[in-house]
Amino acid sequence: MFAALPAPAAVSGLGDEANGLLVSSLYENHAPLGDTDVARYFAQSYAEAAEADGILPLVETQAAASLGAWQILLTGVVEAGVDNAAIIKWLNEHEVDTIAGQVSFDGYNNYGTDFNRITQVQNGERFLVWPEDVAGAEIQYQP
Repeated sequence: MFAALPAPAAVSGLGDEANGLLVSSLYENHAPLGDTDVARYFAQSYAEAAEADGILPLVETQAAASLGAWQILLTGVVEAGVDNAAIIKWLNEHEVDTIAGQVSFDGYNNYGTDFNRITQVQNGERFLVWPEDVAGAEIQYQP
């Protein structure tokens, strides 16, 4: 079964029933994406804050996209200053390292890097299973 954009707490709440579920995702906290100093620091800090607030301490698409947006904005400001036009110009000409990978904005309508990825719940854990360059596990086919 495939769920396009499920809330992570809802999937987690399914328990064993979620095993084999495929979901769209741009990030899951495992190697290779979760194996950087920034990702490790973010996952630990996020988990501590989430647990203190009683929410699911899982770094996945929403948390990673939010951090990635800050990484893009911060890099643009550091490299081009606080001028919006200068930031846009710089971002259109360069790649930016984010928690989800290198982002570019050089494609049609400034849509550059494609982060369409697929996650599967396996034994209660979430793993990117496609594409292979960021997969933390192989897809498990359910009978």
